[in-house]
Amino acid sequence: MTEPQASGKKPFLYVVVCAAGVAGDVGKLITAAQEANWDVGVVATPQGLGFIDAEAVEAQTVGSCCGPRPVRA
Repeated sequence: MTEPQASGKKPFLYVVVCAAGVAGDVGKLITAAQEANWDVGVVATPQGLGFIDAEAVEAQTVGSCCGPRPVRA
């Protein structure tokens, strides 16, 4: 990840979650991106939804411009 542009607008990272064991750690990736000043949204495959806590991910992905971002499937 790189630092955001000087324009003040945060870059946006889409995380795609599929049915894999590592999907359960998506919160760590979201945290790392947010610490680097990125906004984050999550798209999950239908099977990937079974590997994450969608409500927790939504609560974690509050954007700088709006409220929680729903997990898209």
